Amino acid sequence: MDIKEVFDILKIEITKDENKIGEAYRTELRKHNPEDDPDGFKKVRTAYENAISFAREKDQGEGFFERGENDPLNVFYTRLDELYKCYKRRINPEEWKNLLSDPVVTALDTAEEVRRILFSYLQSHFYLSNSVYKVIDDLFFIGENFVELSGICEEGFLRYAMAKAANRYFDFEYETVIGTPEKDEDGVIDRYIGSLIDLVSPYSEVEDIDAELGKLLETGLLHPWFVLMAKRNDLIKGELSEEQEKELFYCYMEEVPEENHQIIYRFFEYRVYETRAIICRKRGDIRDAFYYYRWMHFIDDNEEAAAYIEESGKQTAELMADMDEFSEFDWNVFIIACKFGNAHELGIKRYERDKDKISGLDNYVYILQNIAEFYQKDKRHRDAKKLLDLIPDGADDINKYNKLASSSFYLTDRDGYNSRSEADMLAGYVSKLMELDTEDEEEGEGEYSSDFVENLVNVVCSETRRRDAKRAIPLGEKVIEIITEEQLDTGDYIFEVHKLRAYFNLIYAHLSECLEEGKKEENDIIIEKTVSILKEAEQYAYETQRIYHQAAFWSIISKCFYLSGRYKEAIEYLEQKREFLEINKDKNEELYEELNPELCERLISFYTAVNNNDKARENLEITAKGVFIPDPLSENSELDYSAITEKTKLILSYCAYEPSIFFNDESQRLLFDACDKLNMVLEKNNGYKGFSEFFWRILSYGPAIVSDHKRLYDLLVKDEFLDIIESDDKKRRSIFISLARLCMYAGNRDRAKIFAKRALDEATNECLYCIEKGMTVEKAVEDKDRFANRMELSYISEAYIYMGDIDKARHYLSKMDGEEMCPYCIKGGCTEKYLTLAQIYAYEGEYEKALEYCDKTDDVEWHKHEEVALSIRRYISNMKSA
Repeated sequence: MDIKEVFDILKIEITKDENKIGEAYRTELRKHNPEDDPDGFKKVRTAYENAISFAREKDQGEGFFERGENDPLNVFYTRLDELYKCYKRRINPEEWKNLLSDPVVTALDTAEEVRRILFSYLQSHFYLSNSVYKVIDDLFFIGENFVELSGICEEGFLRYAMAKAANRYFDFEYETVIGTPEKDEDGVIDRYIGSLIDLVSPYSEVEDIDAELGKLLETGLLHPWFVLMAKRNDLIKGELSEEQEKELFYCYMEEVPEENHQIIYRFFEYRVYETRAIICRKRGDIRDAFYYYRWMHFIDDNEEAAAYIEESGKQTAELMADMDEFSEFDWNVFIIACKFGNAHELGIKRYERDKDKISGLDNYVYILQNIAEFYQKDKRHRDAKKLLDLIPDGADDINKYNKLASSSFYLTDRDGYNSRSEADMLAGYVSKLMELDTEDEEEGEGEYSSDFVENLVNVVCSETRRRDAKRAIPLGEKVIEIITEEQLDTGDYIFEVHKLRAYFNLIYAHLSECLEEGKKEENDIIIEKTVSILKEAEQYAYETQRIYHQAAFWSIISKCFYLSGRYKEAIEYLEQKREFLEINKDKNEELYEELNPELCERLISFYTAVNNNDKARENLEITAKGVFIPDPLSENSELDYSAITEKTKLILSYCAYEPSIFFNDESQRLLFDACDKLNMVLEKNNGYKGFSEFFWRILSYGPAIVSDHKRLYDLLVKDEFLDIIESDDKKRRSIFISLARLCMYAGNRDRAKIFAKRALDEATNECLYCIEKGMTVEKAVEDKDRFANRMELSYISEAYIYMGDIDKARHYLSKMDGEEMCPYCIKGGCTEKYLTLAQIYAYEGEYEKALEYCDKTDDVEWHKHEEVALSIRRYISNMKSA
């Protein structure tokens, strides 16, 4: 590499200042752990070595030290340099023992300087065997003196040296290099070793392998790794005969045996297994190829290995799926192939065919566990639980109960399911896991797995959804305590996410305590405590660099401020967060572009709450990128409504809620501009991505923005639009109930009945509980084994209003009574219930009562959900005028 490239790698200007070079080197080396990124580690070291050589080019006559030629320290340095340059001596630990037995190494007046000389040299001359590093570590105790030594050389190098001294890291087979010169003055051997390691590495960036092999050959050196890579290259190019392929297949059996293989030289062995797999594929031996790809993936699970094992795994599973009989070994191979090949449906099919034949097999439990996992991947959680229940207690209980808990959480978590018994079973499974964990601790084997902690969080989430704060809060606190005290999240992304999820659910559990109207003082205390936890969680997200999670906490804190009416405090808080984003904009502009509009959106709410409409509009324009409804549709070959849906939703929502932000008739113009974009789908017949979502947003907010509901009905209720909606499975329930609502406002009650019935049918189709039990959503909410949420009851009740059955509408409405209320309704009661009552009275013509319940929603803190109340008010105004 040339001198410019050397200093580009070190990220400094060209200089001969060794202090600057050393500082830059240490900075860059921190980014490359030798065990995780050996190529990057080597590249930075090589750059450092070349930079130091460059810095000393004109100072060779002065010697390395400003001392006489026979000074003991200079003599030591010369001996060290000569030892390293003589490769045969370099790899001999006895030679290093001899060097380090020099009295100068331990003498009081020279020991410290010798240590500096040695470790400074080794930092850039590090290609040594583990046995040599062991000799060095035995004398200098690198681990015990880590802090002091880190003042001499980079911490990454010290960790590398410690790993090699302890035989935890093998980077190269040093003893088998052939053809080394008596003295290597030019560093040819090190460059050969470095280039060969780079070539063998699965992360190699070498593009022209032929050219690289040619350069290595020109050195006159030879090594078994070079031979392997050369023959592998010929194999890939198809230049080997069958006999040569066979010879290559068996060539490294002693170094890399078929069984009982202990991995030593990872990348070399990775390439050996890859070579065997390639030969097997050429022969058509897919199952054997899969075996070798599995070893390859086990050694290093990079993208290349993952792709090979997935492809060969699927092919192996397909090959075995139709075999007449399976032995125990066949079952093991087949299951592994299904797992790696993402062919779980084949595994399920084979199990269901042979399930009566496997109960006597020794690997029966293993089969059940894995097929249960396949059912889970196929979202057949009931079937998964049935299999897991067949596994007797005592046979891998932790795995069993973790999987049972996972399936139960999925069933309780699925929208529309909400089974009480399933939630209780989830809590029971986790209690069992906690008992097992206690037993392990008593036996000295306690260790918190990721699955176990995840299921603890799942219970917190489940209990929070059930508004059972008394169970959710202590468990949420326990999860955070476990992760913190056991330091499970130290550098572990999975546990960091578990902890953040625990925080989220703990926060919502606290908010769910704010249930009773009129208890402002008690509620404010709870909110204050929640804000305190939120700030703790936000700080944790910041420290772990989970900026997206941190931003999510900004949203919840905003809600807490809104609940307690602290609008000015919220503005101050959010503006601070926007300043934080501005300061860090240069570091991550993409993140800024994504999160800044979200902050602005929340600021709109609070600025309108304090009647600062100018600031609210300013933030709205930032959120909408300065253009209220952009038009990216006209030239597209395929219409992509998804590109503008969110901005359109945002703008129309403020047209409805905060018309004072807009000028004159700007709100209505924006609505009809959006309607015009719907008609573009009629002009083009080549796609309508995101149409249903875009249509629904207009349908939701339109009746709240304009009084002329008949005109809006004519614009939206078109057969061409309905055909598109019928062909899309997204938002159908919401669209049909909104269409029924618009039909009623426009005076077409017959059409309203049709859409309301369709909305109920779609609600049944969306509900997992209904599908499993074979019942309608109306019957599901009557089931005592299930708790129905208020949103579900409200849309059933609303559908019956438009179907003209007010008695049934009131029946389902009555089931909304009770304390299971969301935290946003704590001040004035349930928004959904009030809105449904308003719809009933509006349908019956009792307009004053309807308006009374619309007014009640103004005191409810479910912000941005008032479009229905606004629509009812416009409908009643029209009816009174008529």
